[in-house]
Amino acid sequence: MNANDLSFGIEIETIAPDSAVRDDGLRIGGYRRGIQVPYLPAGWKAEADGSIDNGNGGHKCEIVSPVLRGAEGLAQVADVLKTLEAKGHRVNASCGVHVHVGWKRQWPSIALARLVTIVAYVEKGLYAITGTKSRERGRYCGGVRKYGNEKDAKPNLDRDRYHALNLTNLARGSKDTVEFRVFSGTTSATKAVGWIQVCLGLVERALNAKRMPKWNPGALSGGWKKAGPGQSEAERLIGYLAWGAGYARIHGGKQYGWISDAIPQDEIKAEFRRLAKKYDAQA
Repeated sequence: MNANDLSFGIEIETIAPDSAVRDDGLRIGGYRRGIQVPYLPAGWKAEADGSIDNGNGGHKCEIVSPVLRGAEGLAQVADVLKTLEAKGHRVNASCGVHVHVGWKRQWPSIALARLVTIVAYVEKGLYAITGTKSRERGRYCGGVRKYGNEKDAKPNLDRDRYHALNLTNLARGSKDTVEFRVFSGTTSATKAVGWIQVCLGLVERALNAKRMPKWNPGALSGGWKKAGPGQSEAERLIGYLAWGAGYARIHGGKQYGWISDAIPQDEIKAEFRRLAKKYDAQA
């Protein structure tokens, strides 16, 4: 299974300005009853989200994509983020970005076990590339590694969606997707497109790998060890996806999840490293 064959979607929690409602025709539907956003492509809807804190004004507004695929889908995401920013949508610490990736129930259970283990392995890197410790410390995207192993983790991920990796859609039969809830709120196309390709890469590795990574990875050394723990773990994540010529050579030229150069890889990696440095700087 190639990342280009995987479907994906994104949910972007924002605070919409009064002008979007007053001047641009934005209407915000109820939870799971989204209404088409007039200034976004067909299928992009706005719905209410009670977890968003709009204390200093504006409207709680989660932007939900249609099912997307490939480079064309990523280009649409980038255009949407730029439009949201231009229209005055903003984010704060209460906002997050959720990425769904298609996962067919008939796929082998061992592949899902690998995905859970992979997320535990790169968990600290995922948190680091959000640029904030609020996601890691909050109640809406708890860690996976704390459960100690895949067999103990999976029942919790099946039952409770408030994890970095949410499996409740599969467990309940409501939707053929896995959800990554780890990412912070943003209107940055660079972040969003990078995060989606990270998720595609982790799923691609889970479907195609021959072995499990370690649940608790060892300490980093050499070129992977950076100035702070978040920066080191971000490098582990980038290396695991083989994003870079040196990493890719080890994997026969393969770069997992990377499906579009619409935003150059070097730009996305530089942003991830900046975010990881910001993460390390927080108490």
